[in-house]
Parts: sequence; C-alpha cells; structure tokens
Amino acid sequence: SLIVLSLVFYGLFKVINVNNESINNIQSDVPIISNNFQSIIKEVESVSNNVNNNNNNKNKYADNNVVEQNINKNIEELNQIQQHVDQLIETIRTMKSNKVVIETNDEAISQVNILQNELRKLIPLKYGEGPYFVEMKLEFPESMPDYSINGKDGTLIIELAPISLVPYSVYYFLEALSIWKGGAFHRNAGHVLQAMLFKNRQIKGLAFQEYHPDFPHRVLTLGYAGRPGGPDFYISTQDNVQNHGPGSQGSETEADSCFGKIYRGEEVVKRMKKQPGKSNPNGFIDDKSNYINIPSVKLLSP
Repeated sequence: SLIVLSLVFYGLFKVINVNNESINNIQSDVPIISNNFQSIIKEVESVSNNVNNNNNNKNKYADNNVVEQNINKNIEELNQIQQHVDQLIETIRTMKSNKVVIETNDEAISQVNILQNELRKLIPLKYGEGPYFVEMKLEFPESMPDYSINGKDGTLIIELAPISLVPYSVYYFLEALSIWKGGAFHRNAGHVLQAMLFKNRQIKGLAFQEYHPDFPHRVLTLGYAGRPGGPDFYISTQDNVQNHGPGSQGSETEADSCFGKIYRGEEVVKRMKKQPGKSNPNGFIDDKSNYINIPSVKLLSP
C-alpha cells in the first residue's frame, strides 16, 4: 500500500511539473501516463498478493509443524508412562506372588500409589477423557425359555468406575477390550452372573486386587472373579459387599476388584438370570450350547 501511494504522488508531481510549452503534448501524454500507471499498480498488487500468499503458506506450514511436534510429544509422553506402568505392574505382581500382603505392606502400598497416579495420566492419553462406557453385545441360546418371544440379541451398557478410585481395575478392563477374542456367561449362581474370556495369551490375570470403599459390590456392579482375579468377571445380582468386599472369602484384608456397573440393560440382566443348564450348586453351566455368548464389546465414544 505504501508503494502504491508513492506512485500516486509521483504521478501527480510529474503532471504538475510538465513543460508548459505545449498543452496539446500534455493532453496527448496523459493517456500514456495513465495506462502505464495502471499497469504498474497491477504489477505491484500482483507482487503484494504473492507475498501475502507466501506468508500464508509459511504460517500454514508453521502451524502444521506445531501440530506435528505436539503429537510427537504426546506419543513420547504416552510411551514413557506406559513403560513405567508396565514395570510397576510386574513389580507388584512379583510382590503378590511372594506372599506380600499388598493391603498392609508399606512398600507395596507405596508402589500401588505410584501406579495409580501414573494410570490416571495414562488412561486419558490412551483412551480419551472419561467417564468410560462400554457396549457389550450378547447372544442368548435357543434353550432360553423366552427365546421364541425375545430372540437371541441383547445389549448391556456398562459404566466403568471413576479412575480417581480404581484406575488399575478400569485400565485392566480397557486393555482386555483392545484385544478381545470373545467370551461367554457360563455361570448362573444365586448371587452373580459370571463370564469368562476366551483364551488369549496376551491377557494376564490381575497383579493384585484393587478395591475402594466408595465403589463397593452393590447390585448390578461388575467385579473380577478370583483372587487376584481376572480376566473373568461377574455381574452382582444382589448386594455382595459381605461376599466380595474386604475381609471376605477367608481373607482378612483382600476384596474382589469392583470396576463398573450396569448403566443400561437391567431388564437384560433379569433375562440372563433365566439362563438354563445349571448342573451343580455353584451355578456353572457344563453344556456350551446354554452359554450366553459375548460376540463383541467396544468402548463407546464420549
């Protein structure tokens, strides 16, 4: 714009200071000056546009570089935390296998606290911000008494526990989902509906039982079967705080990990309780044709 303004003043100066000897010459020269002047203006504008485009491209490339740098930084941070988490889990697993009481041993408690804090950073980086909801698809067997009416399909929506309370239990389930190879509900006991995951060597059992009193084993919550437990899990069909909470099943300190609750699908759970084929007092089902299969599970988008 400064260049254009300078040219305007220059043109006016030239017109005012022309030689007075011939008005006719001036009049004949004006169209030429005007045409040249318009041509110069167009050329200047073209150069200016090219400069602006180059600047925009430079800004665009700069923005892309910033985005790429941020992505690489996040990936690097995730990998570092992941490595630390893996190391901590195996350290605690070794303690547990060596009969260390995780709930009372000072060193074990310290390691668990460090792991939980690391997981509260890792989980949002890896799976997005919570809360976390999981869709679980079910296929009921033809032996169901209501099969002719309700068919084979069912769906449960599970809300996972807050990672502020039990981050390891939630992380363990999310990791299992990422390498899911199928599963089935194979136990219909009076207090739980228990599911097993089909064999997957990538999934180890829990390193330890993580429990928080603010997320107890109430009706329609999900917990890990076994001690330490996992990857098999169950849905509580009654209040199981006494059965599966701290100090239960012969332990003075241990509790089953509780990691989620049924958010939607209570009527489906009621239907599951009609699953046929129980052949012993513990409710395990021997005939696989009576299993309620779990063909797919997936983490829902927020």
